[in-house]
Amino acid sequence: MNQDSQPGVLIMHGDLSPSIDVSDIGDPAYVVAVDGGLSHVRRLGFTPSIVVGDMDSATASDLEWATESGAEVQVSPTDKDQTDLELGLAHITTRCSRIVVLGGEGGTAGHLFGNFLTLASTTWARTVIEWRLAHATVRVVHPGDWRTVSDRAGERVSLLPIHGAACEVTTTGLQWPLFNAILQPGESRGISNRTIAPPATVRIERGTLVAITEDPV
Repeated sequence: MNQDSQPGVLIMHGDLSPSIDVSDIGDPAYVVAVDGGLSHVRRLGFTPSIVVGDMDSATASDLEWATESGAEVQVSPTDKDQTDLELGLAHITTRCSRIVVLGGEGGTAGHLFGNFLTLASTTWARTVIEWRLAHATVRVVHPGDWRTVSDRAGERVSLLPIHGAACEVTTTGLQWPLFNAILQPGESRGISNRTIAPPATVRIERGTLVAITEDPV
């Protein structure tokens, strides 16, 4: 697995706001284009490592560009058990310990929520995952190390347990701190906290937590 300082990048089909800052990524360790996400890869100036999916949304010109750029193109059947996003994650999580996910907004609510749950799967628990959206950043927190969830005062931070309770949740830098707390799905205790002493961090001992950080209001 790649341990370089630069993250891998996975880019999905769907909306990708031009307001999203990717300047900190530099030269990514590995770039996965998920089907029509290839057009975003090209626009951002990244070099694709691999293109995965059933290619129902990637254009012929983008696929030609990817091939000329040296990317592997792996076409999957339309009728399959895994989504294109899962195929992309299966590739990148074996190569990079940290990934930034882009794209995937717009479309149906079902697709958006499905992407959210896929990224939060325990299958990728060994990988640090960050999904950058137009007005928020989604970070998946698994048991272990402290995870930075906000680096600006005033940002709104919501901590959502997924797949059951998140146990022994401890935070720093938030207006309403948690110490060895238990967050249950459906409870509002972790919603709309606020960063007052950045960087705000969180650690859990059991379960899976999704941290959604929104711009200051």
